[in-house]
Amino acid sequence: MNGDRQGALARVAESVADGERVDWARVEADTVEGRDRRIVRHLRLVENISALYRSIPPEADGLPAAVDDEENVPPGPRWGRLVLLERIGQGMSSEVFRAWDTELHREVALKLLLPEETGANDAHARILQEARRLARVRHPHVVQVYGAERHDDRVGLWMELVRGESLEHILKARGAFGAREASAIGQDLCAALAAVHGAGLLHRDVKAQNVVREEGGRIVLMDFGTGEELRSDVGTARLVGTPLYLAPEIFRRQPASPSSDLYSLGVLLFYLATGEFPVTAGSMEQLSKAHGTARRRRMRDLRADLAASFVQVVERAVDPEPSARFGSAGEMEAALGDAAEGFQRGRTEPTPVTPPKAQLRPFWIVAASSLVVILALIVWSAVSRFGGATPALHRMAVLPMTDLSSPTTPPYLAAGLTDQLTSTLGQIEALQITPRSSVADAKASGLDLAALAKRLNVDGFIESSVVVSNGGSGTPERVRVNVGVIAAGSGSVIWSRSFERAMGDTLALETEITRSIARAVQAAISPAEAGRLDRAQQRRTTADVERACFEGRYNLMMADRAQVANDAFQRAVELDPEYAPAQAGLAASYRQLGQTGRLSHPESRALSLAAVTKALTLDPDSSDAQTTLADLKFAYDWDWAGAGEAYSKALDLNGSSLYARLQYSRYLMAMRRFEQALVEAERAENLDPSSIDAAQVKGLVLYYKRDYQGAVDALNHAVTLGVDRPGTHLLLSRVHAARGAFEDAIAETKLALSLSKNEIPGWRAHLVMLTAMAGDRSAATDGLATLIAELEKSSIRLAPEHLGYVHLALGNRSQALTFLEEAVDTRDPDIVFIAVDPRLDPLRSEPRFQQLIQKLGLP
Repeated sequence: MNGDRQGALARVAESVADGERVDWARVEADTVEGRDRRIVRHLRLVENISALYRSIPPEADGLPAAVDDEENVPPGPRWGRLVLLERIGQGMSSEVFRAWDTELHREVALKLLLPEETGANDAHARILQEARRLARVRHPHVVQVYGAERHDDRVGLWMELVRGESLEHILKARGAFGAREASAIGQDLCAALAAVHGAGLLHRDVKAQNVVREEGGRIVLMDFGTGEELRSDVGTARLVGTPLYLAPEIFRRQPASPSSDLYSLGVLLFYLATGEFPVTAGSMEQLSKAHGTARRRRMRDLRADLAASFVQVVERAVDPEPSARFGSAGEMEAALGDAAEGFQRGRTEPTPVTPPKAQLRPFWIVAASSLVVILALIVWSAVSRFGGATPALHRMAVLPMTDLSSPTTPPYLAAGLTDQLTSTLGQIEALQITPRSSVADAKASGLDLAALAKRLNVDGFIESSVVVSNGGSGTPERVRVNVGVIAAGSGSVIWSRSFERAMGDTLALETEITRSIARAVQAAISPAEAGRLDRAQQRRTTADVERACFEGRYNLMMADRAQVANDAFQRAVELDPEYAPAQAGLAASYRQLGQTGRLSHPESRALSLAAVTKALTLDPDSSDAQTTLADLKFAYDWDWAGAGEAYSKALDLNGSSLYARLQYSRYLMAMRRFEQALVEAERAENLDPSSIDAAQVKGLVLYYKRDYQGAVDALNHAVTLGVDRPGTHLLLSRVHAARGAFEDAIAETKLALSLSKNEIPGWRAHLVMLTAMAGDRSAATDGLATLIAELEKSSIRLAPEHLGYVHLALGNRSQALTFLEEAVDTRDPDIVFIAVDPRLDPLRSEPRFQQLIQKLGLP
């Protein structure tokens, strides 16, 4: 043996003996001769034995115990037989403690489910399943579990402590791994997976965050939280794990297999060597499509210096077709070993260094001198499923949920769940959630995530998918939602988790998701918010009721489907009149039917008020119901104090509700409180910079304030956000008319009418009014007569205030006041703005008009 190499190996042996960390990848890279390499393997074995020896309780070796009786037990709170020494991490559903086992007299890692997780019906079974899976695997490269129990209403499992760093942390800290080092890690993980598969299990979440390099070099595979039995009778795969590591067949809903784990391991090696992933995308939907087209990147294109033999192994492991991959973990381990032999033979001899004189110590001395008490840090679900500590993301958008169920599944399920999740997240004051409609519109534009983030002004996205499965004979269907958080800056998924409940219990499901996301993005939940979430989690109904509610929510999003929505909510209320969301949805649908003219205003008010009163009796925390109540008090009852209180309550319950924010602004402008109204409109714009409605309301406030240039600017901005929105052009026409630019006003009105999909009598009356204001009284008179005749044939009602505007433009002041008085007497909702509407400025000195203002009861 060359003296230089002998000296180098002697120094390695000393490090092992002293318990110091050894960079085995570098040692192996500098070892060229067969005998030297065998010595290195023996030294690694000794190190593992030494680490194991150090973990043996002192009394088992005849040495004095560090803690040998109850009096010497370290101080700290108890959980069963364990003393909690310190919390060393927290994940989405659990927290991890360094603990002292009073029976085994050793330090262990204790994983405790969080209290709200422990309260779930399946919490105990879930943690026991994880413990049992881990206990079935005994291997040096797999974390060892010691037990699982329930104490003090907390469920937990405890296992060996592992001092070290995750591969993800190492990669982030120092950059990509070399082929030799990655190959050595891969061989260890192949051995671990061989043990896992041999025990009849699948890991399902092999990734850099779940692999720890212990001090001393041992590679340890962690976290079996998503593991499952290896079975041949599984028809459809669970979509669990980390998306960028998932095998293509999982996206095709094919059963997971050992080959799926090996694919994930291949992705891990690809990532370690390049810092990139073979298949990337900005969303689950895009990732699924990328796999469907077999679109992937090649290692050689990302890093040209990698050894060809290593590249070939990894490329085979990540082949899209399972049949083209390795047949087993053992086969892949052998291939990595052969690759290592190949690039060892092809390496250049390193420049020798002059070592100090030293001799190898006998192995028994190495083991004996390594007896130290191991203090540990476990990397468990204290790091997120997608990696590392998640950043604080407080401006977020919920992307439309992808339904991975049967193609025949109605679209309203995913849409309803998205809407419900958006509303539930909006209850957290520390989060700012972009309104669902704005996200859907922006997403439909085809923008990539970076452009979408810029347009919506968010720093993160919540992406999700849903799978509905048959619950079996006599049991409801199961709803499984897979959720991920995406950082807008990097486009990377930083956290993910799966949630599952029975259909009929999705309020509890989405409450659980909300809590987990808030923890993931470091958004504090106040005690009041926690109480509301607790109450929401208790509200359950039947599967049929929830389906009807989801159908109603879906159709309520479209103004022309208010009747379909109303029918769905009525079915839900008939099946379960005590389910608050059904009553709240019914109230909103009655309100919308009144707005679209399908119901008279008195009918709409009465029916909506009955439903919303019932909804708030059942659930005073419903922001949607509070908003509907505020609308009724504002538009129909002219209960100004009551409306203001209800709007404030709705916004306290959900500050991210764009509709409530804009309605509150409208209420304030009707009250002549323009500065406050403008503040609320600008808050709405800040909530969603892409919202056309927010820009329109800001323009309306400035119009009522008589700041016509400001109104034009705001409405022109609304046009840039959506040129085909007819309402924007109608508002522009009103501003132009107030400025005396009648030709521009007429042009904008005609454009609005051409863009509108529905016949709107008030808009046609507005065009007649503009014609009269422009000086063509004859054409205006003829136009009004024609409009009234057409509407009478169709039995369509023209609101009296619109007739009042036209007659005022024609110079018929008395007749105009008569129609306005009729509008007030019948409590037509649009009349609430007469105190601020510039169109009525010529009447403000009239006693009859002043009496109308008094009837409104404005403070």
